[in-house]
Amino acid sequence: MHFWKSQKSCQDFCYLDLKDKVCEGRVSVIKKGELFLALHRSENESAFPGLWDFPGGRMEEGEEFIESLTREVAEETTLKIKPRETPIGIYYAESRPGVLVEFSVYAIDEFSGEVKICKEHSEYKCQVSTIL
Repeated sequence: MHFWKSQKSCQDFCYLDLKDKVCEGRVSVIKKGELFLALHRSENESAFPGLWDFPGGRMEEGEEFIESLTREVAEETTLKIKPRETPIGIYYAESRPGVLVEFSVYAIDEFSGEVKICKEHSEYKCQVSTIL
């Protein structure tokens, strides 16, 4: 499994003129026991095509953090989640050249439903993790 990652560090982006090019995103790490849910992005997606990621996405205007994460996860997986109130981490990734996304990562221990992926993704896996 190859997860997407930036080839640059956040410090590298500090030297670029990224005004209006930094987006906020929310990512969920959905765990059950030692397994976590990973989604494979479709090859025809403009951002991170063909790579593995976690359910989540960008905020829409007027949304709160948790509201946007809950909506995005439902859209991508049909799961109903109950995220923790505070993120467990933040990281940066370049979604396309010159566009940096700041992702807040939320742990999800409580969820219900069965995974059904949307057209943005081609498959999903429940993978054992030794790092989460």
